[in-house]
Parts: sequence; C-alpha cells; structure tokens
Amino acid sequence: MKAVYVALLTFISTTAFAAQLVLPTVFSDHMVLQRDQTVPVWGTSEPGDTVTVEFAGQKKTTKADSDGKWSLELAPMSASAEPQTLTVSSRLAPSVSRTNVLVGEVWLCS
Repeated sequence: MKAVYVALLTFISTTAFAAQLVLPTVFSDHMVLQRDQTVPVWGTSEPGDTVTVEFAGQKKTTKADSDGKWSLELAPMSASAEPQTLTVSSRLAPSVSRTNVLVGEVWLCS
C-alpha cells in the first residue's frame, strides 16, 4: 500500500509542476484570422520561457515575462482559403496546435 501512495504522490507532483503552454479560448480549430492586418497572438507559459509561433510561413519568437504572459504579432497576410496550422511551441512545454485556420474577413454580429 505504501508503494501505491508513493507512486500516486510522484505522479501528482510531476503533473502539478509540469510546464504548460496555454492559449486563450479565442484561438481554436476552424478559426479565421483577419486578412491584411497584423494578428496578435498571446498566451501564458513558464516565466522566462522562449515561445515560438509558426503560421503561414511566418515564424516569430518572444519571451514570457515574469508572470508567464507573452504576446507577439504576425505580419499582415492575404486572404487564403487554404487551411493551415497555427503552432505555438516553447522550450519548456509541449507545443500547442490549432488546425484548419483560414485567413480572411472576420465579422462580428450581435
């Protein structure tokens, strides 16, 4: 029984302290990014972590601040009906991808 407790404690401590790379829910599969304008991308990671965003042939890198917050801007892109993948990676955490991302007109209705 003691071995089970030790294994459980080890599992909990390693998962609790594992580095995470998080994007806000506004970044999702099947999203559309606004064409012909800079596109801000942001999220959180471990403080001081180097974060890289790749999309549509662009590769931009930034560093997370002391609170773990990071942001960068992708250069303006032309409209494209070709689905692409937005990939965010870092040195300390597993990468995060959003698939089937298009560039075009974004309209908000209420």
